[in-house]
Amino acid sequence: MSNDLKPTTLGHFEQLVLSAVLALNGREPYGLKVCEKISEFQGKEANLGSVYVTLDRLKRKGFVRVELSEPRPERGGKPRASYFMTPAGEVALSESLRASVRAYVATESFWDKVWETFKKLRPRRV
Repeated sequence: MSNDLKPTTLGHFEQLVLSAVLALNGREPYGLKVCEKISEFQGKEANLGSVYVTLDRLKRKGFVRVELSEPRPERGGKPRASYFMTPAGEVALSESLRASVRAYVATESFWDKVWETFKKLRPRRV
């Protein structure tokens, strides 16, 4: 890793947003699609406003870059902003995901016990 790409700690939602940008991999990576991908990851609806605020913060940190389309008639003549991960964003996401995996591995036996207890307590359907 080069010195100019120092890892920076990401918050949980920032990690989700960068993961969504990466998962879209250039396929319509605009805010609404990023929001839909995050909702898919979480299994619940993500807040579009929170996604845009986070994308703006990630842009200021240098983790995403924005490309504006030509003005679009269906958008009232406004361009659409598409988001792409930068090399610094790749480093930050990689470090963040590695830390999450290390934390999961360190607590995996606990989660196995929780799951076994849950299965025993879960009412059986007839």
